[in-house]
Amino acid sequence: MDIETKHSPDVVGQQIDITIKTDGKLYIASVTTTLDGFHLATDNPAPNTTRFDRHFRQAGGYSPGDTHKLIVEAVDSSGTLEAATSIWVDD
Repeated sequence: MDIETKHSPDVVGQQIDITIKTDGKLYIASVTTTLDGFHLATDNPAPNTTRFDRHFRQAGGYSPGDTHKLIVEAVDSSGTLEAATSIWVDD
């Protein structure tokens, strides 16, 4: 699986965009997203999903100098877990 994350400041908090793609041989069974240790969502895409997009608006906080950690965990149809972590500091 290919897990891509993007983030930027929002009006309040963060704007977070997640895209997950598979090679088509396996499917995306579930996706769990956490920001700064807080659970944002657990999603169970439709059967046979090979691409998943999720967008969060005004998630978490924003303050210059604050460090954030975004963790996206995806499980494929074989039960294999893959994860992506993004860490950044607010400007």
